[in-house]
Amino acid sequence: MSSRWNSPISSTASSDTQSGLLLKIGQQPKKAPTRQVALSVTVAVCASRREQVPSMIENPNQLRFLLPILAPLYRAQEPLAYLFLRLTSGLIMAQFGWTKLFNGGMGRDIELFQKLGLEPAVPFAYFTSGLELIGGVAVALGLLTRPFAFMLFIELLVIAIMVMIPRGAGYHLTVVWLGAYALMAVQGGGRLSLDRWLGREM
Repeated sequence: MSSRWNSPISSTASSDTQSGLLLKIGQQPKKAPTRQVALSVTVAVCASRREQVPSMIENPNQLRFLLPILAPLYRAQEPLAYLFLRLTSGLIMAQFGWTKLFNGGMGRDIELFQKLGLEPAVPFAYFTSGLELIGGVAVALGLLTRPFAFMLFIELLVIAIMVMIPRGAGYHLTVVWLGAYALMAVQGGGRLSLDRWLGREM
């Protein structure tokens, strides 16, 4: 008889004693995981939004094509178009430097430097011609693209300001070259370049 009457009371007492012991040692009884579920959902939503933001930033014009079917073609041809820009700009610049250094073009540059007051004219003339030759080949190959493109941009800027623009004519092509070398100074060699193959860029 005593066992039947005492078992519910003893079980209740033991559970109360157990919860009291848990509270005493710093533990709390388990609650419904409502807050944890809500927190997990919030974290998951924030993470998904954070992952979507870079893709929208990297391709801000992805949804603005009038003909979306051409988007894969544009993405596939972009490295080749940039390579074509590098090759044409670099090789033509190298040809200018070669002509000055090895085909009797230095005298005209030295005379021009002297008229502009850029002294010492002889070292400056040889430096710029060597920069055009070596820098042009490097840009075409995509080797140390940024520093060479930046130096050639500065040279073209000086030529445009001190020579071409004061003449009032013939500066249009120089301005186009300025845009090309400014782009390469910022973008670097691109995907199809020795810089990318070596895995190092400035």
